[in-house]
Amino acid sequence: MKIAIIPGQFLVSPHAFILDQIFVLVDNGYDIEILSFSSIKREFITQDVVGYDLLSKTHFLIPPANKFIRIKSAIRTIACNFLSNRNEILKSLNYDVFMPDSG
Repeated sequence: MKIAIIPGQFLVSPHAFILDQIFVLVDNGYDIEILSFSSIKREFITQDVVGYDLLSKTHFLIPPANKFIRIKSAIRTIACNFLSNRNEILKSLNYDVFMPDSG
């Protein structure tokens, strides 16, 4: 099974609990990919991170600085994937769960 882990920042501070969870997943045979919105700091690369080869499984997503380009990209991504993944997209926009009562 493939699992995507999306920490806002990965290996920027010593978040041992995140690493522990990732190690358990790898030990149990899961194929993981880590998606991070920030680059790593070398001082937080431990021997375990190297041993589990987490750096090769980490992809850095750097969003464009221009807000218009980010919005355009998001709309394009949703539009391109809506027909093939309609149910998943609608589940992710579950209004009842994620939005507070307006009454």
